[in-house]
Amino acid sequence: MKEKKNIPAGKRILELVRNNAVPIMFIIICAVFIPMAGFSPSYLLNEIITRMGRNLFLVLCLLFPIMAGMGLNFAMTLGAMGAEIAVILVAEDSVLLSKMIEEALHKSGYVNTRMFPDGSKLWEFLNSLRDHDNLDDEVALIITDIEMPQMDGHRLTKLVKDDKDFRHLPLIIFSSLITEEMRRKGKELGADEQMSKPEIGHLVRVIDHLLEEGGRRE
Repeated sequence: MKEKKNIPAGKRILELVRNNAVPIMFIIICAVFIPMAGFSPSYLLNEIITRMGRNLFLVLCLLFPIMAGMGLNFAMTLGAMGAEIAVILVAEDSVLLSKMIEEALHKSGYVNTRMFPDGSKLWEFLNSLRDHDNLDDEVALIITDIEMPQMDGHRLTKLVKDDKDFRHLPLIIFSSLITEEMRRKGKELGADEQMSKPEIGHLVRVIDHLLEEGGRRE
């Protein structure tokens, strides 16, 4: 039997770091920046479980059909359907903010979004779904700005919440104009949540909460 080479401790540590550079960097970044973010341990644990569960569901939607011999095309179709259970409608007239909201939602797993340049376009789309058998398969939640051409967010909120077919849909007012007066008006109109821009990270957490409450979570 050959004797094991006596490798110096410093060299072993260096080799360990070199072979595990990515996880070590991840641990260091988490250790530094998570406390700075101010999130509670319970919130972080809930977010990790939620994201892992959502991603596992999508992976299984892709994996099972392939294992069953149904083919890659069928697997991709089923995976897309799994990812698109929660359909989110967004009315935002700013092209830049519209893109930011869409990207944030996609990164958080809400990959099926429909963006509208103002409230009237979103309202037209909603009305086109009025006679569908299961509206909740088409729309899970609505996000709207306040100041928009054609139809503002408050008018859209009133139309949605006064309509017997649509009033159950969660609606978030997401605007830079959320003053106390505006907040009071939004509450009177029936908005489920009201948030100030640019709190996009908090917006995703509110969406998670509302979809959990309504049973329309991805």
